[in-house]
Amino acid sequence: MRKNAACFNCGYYRAFYTKEICRFEKQDHGLCRKSGEYKDKHEVCPHWKAHYVRIETQKRISMRKLNNILTQIIEIRQILFDAQEEMAQDALEEETSQAAEK
Repeated sequence: MRKNAACFNCGYYRAFYTKEICRFEKQDHGLCRKSGEYKDKHEVCPHWKAHYVRIETQKRISMRKLNNILTQIIEIRQILFDAQEEMAQDALEEETSQAAEK
């Protein structure tokens, strides 16, 4: 068995929480999603899987979503900039036409 192979350090382990007055308190047991059994956080089982794989996957997904959001913000910024330029151009044309009428 691996060093630090306790359930609380496993990718399949999900701890239980209880609601306290002002916060949630993590309990000493949880659910093993691989075996479907309730486990104490210090138990060791053959289904142990490194926790970092899940963290790296979540990080990659988060970075992709943030990149998509940034792209959308840039597009919105460009639309607003174009609209502002168009309004300024219309105002300039209106001033020019009013000056020509006088």
